Amino acid sequence: MAVDGAGFVADLFCMMRQTVRSYPASMIEVDGGVAGTSFFPGGRGLVQNADSTWPDWPRSKIMVVGNDWGTKTEYDTLVAHSRNEMRSSTWRGILDLFRTTLRERHVTLGDCFFTNAYMGVRKSGSSTGECPGRSDDAFRRECTEFLGRQIAYQEPVVIFTIGKWAPELTAALAHSLGAWAQAGREPKWEHLDKCGSLHRNVVFDGFPNRAVTVAALTHPDRARLNYHHRRYGKCEDERGLILTALDAAFPLNS
Repeated sequence: MAVDGAGFVADLFCMMRQTVRSYPASMIEVDGGVAGTSFFPGGRGLVQNADSTWPDWPRSKIMVVGNDWGTKTEYDTLVAHSRNEMRSSTWRGILDLFRTTLRERHVTLGDCFFTNAYMGVRKSGSSTGECPGRSDDAFRRECTEFLGRQIAYQEPVVIFTIGKWAPELTAALAHSLGAWAQAGREPKWEHLDKCGSLHRNVVFDGFPNRAVTVAALTHPDRARLNYHHRRYGKCEDERGLILTALDAAFPLNS
């Protein structure tokens, strides 16, 4: 039975507040104040339809995991002007790549939940690069735990990480992804691709009854600058990586 997505996301915010408590000085907690389409926790993590309705909760479908939401200044600007994220370079890249590839496998953006590995927003500085909360052990541990709770709650069949930072926390929750977590102080695409940019039959801690397909995508905001660093193997390119992951997760749709 289809269930309204907004209610499920409200439950996730409750879980977040229970789990993530040790925000360092560099990070500020937010609670979904951005109107319309936006990554969780700045927004609800769901794509708003053209008629302003919300899609059903995408249980057993697709999770997209970014690094963190961005900066407080960016967040406050969107909230103050009741804008969503769709004009950002990140979302332009997502729409450009995801819409066509998902459509080929008969799924939509409404089948995705867009979230982040690290909760909160950055107090200052740039929205790119390493999350400033990554070096805080307690915060990192709590964000890892909450990511696991998100996975167990949504029960996705495919997880796309975006950017070179998100795979690290994702890997901390699954033994078969362990090599992703050994990328060093600053992860490199050469290392992640050598370990395999796509993994089938991944079993996550706290979610032992479902095998998940996991793929590491280039961050859409800087994709064309980083594609030449990638080694896609048989998938050939970013589009092929997405389609191969979807075929593994939704074999009847291919």
